[in-house]
Amino acid sequence: MTYQDDITFAEKEDTVKFLTMHSCKGLEFPLVAIPGAGRLVDEGRKDDEARLLYVAMTRATRELMVVG
Repeated sequence: MTYQDDITFAEKEDTVKFLTMHSCKGLEFPLVAIPGAGRLVDEGRKDDEARLLYVAMTRATRELMVVG
């Protein structure tokens, strides 16, 4: 098991990283997959969750997969 402090993000590494949308800010990846994008959201936080989804989606440099 690799802990968050030990993770490296070199593009040459052939690995899969699981991150929260909050922790991916400022990072970029060739492929980003976002599962559960169609789940129910809290009506009071709809704008915040839309902004967070946008941040996660824009981390992809080549491919983006969004699954509902």
